[in-house]
Amino acid sequence: QWLAEHPDFQRSTNLSVSTTLRRFGGSSTQEEDPGQSKVYFVPAPGSHLLRYKNNWLLITRTRPGSAGSGASSLPASGPVRETLQVSLLGRDRKVVEDLIGDAHQASLARERARTTVYFTDQYGNWVRTASRAARPLSSVVLPEKQAQGLLRDCQTFMDKEAWYASHGIPYRRGYLLYGTPGTGKTSLVTALAGSLGLSIYVINLSSRVLTDEMLCELMANAAAKCILLLEDVDAAFSHREGSTSLQGSVTFSGLLNAIDGVAAQEGRLLFLTTNHVDKLD
Repeated sequence: QWLAEHPDFQRSTNLSVSTTLRRFGGSSTQEEDPGQSKVYFVPAPGSHLLRYKNNWLLITRTRPGSAGSGASSLPASGPVRETLQVSLLGRDRKVVEDLIGDAHQASLARERARTTVYFTDQYGNWVRTASRAARPLSSVVLPEKQAQGLLRDCQTFMDKEAWYASHGIPYRRGYLLYGTPGTGKTSLVTALAGSLGLSIYVINLSSRVLTDEMLCELMANAAAKCILLLEDVDAAFSHREGSTSLQGSVTFSGLLNAIDGVAAQEGRLLFLTTNHVDKLD
């Protein structure tokens, strides 16, 4: 998106046309207004000249399976996976590093007031599915001071990494949210993510394609600082004591290994949700 907005690319005649930037890693504001129709012109696959800090760079976009100039059709759904190659005439690689740094900072600035949500696909990969305006915590209806107390607890945890390390305690924090559907469990997590400036990584434990190995890999590949939201945690309990339930493929022991085993990741906020708290130990 940063490249698409650069003045040199604004003058380019080698273009691709899209009705959303989400598949290119951007966030489309048109989703907030379904009645708004907007067209985005982005640099087409192939080579483009870019002038940056008085240096000429050659930017080449390629997609898997493309040939020649790099032109190829977009996949039917999902994000576009491609490679950007940056070539510079000269020996000062700092120019390229500054270019990437500026693009990264521009992306962070766009997303600072937004909450990004990632879901899993059937192959066990994280897919960015939404980027929405951060929801204020005051919009969640909870008993007095409960939401603010939870927010303070999350902030305290995030500020205490050194304390956990000095005391030899695993740097992990988990919360269980339970209640009937529609009582605001997911809304609370979304509002907390907005207040903390974190992305949300969502895993539905009742998914039939999710296995113990896939769960561990997904949790390992999530961002270092994020909120991990495991929905329908009671599905993992259905496999205990020889149950024949068809709710999901994740086992109780697999769930424990993923969240508190030797290979479990640290530094994330873990939220578990369930509609049936009576099914949990």
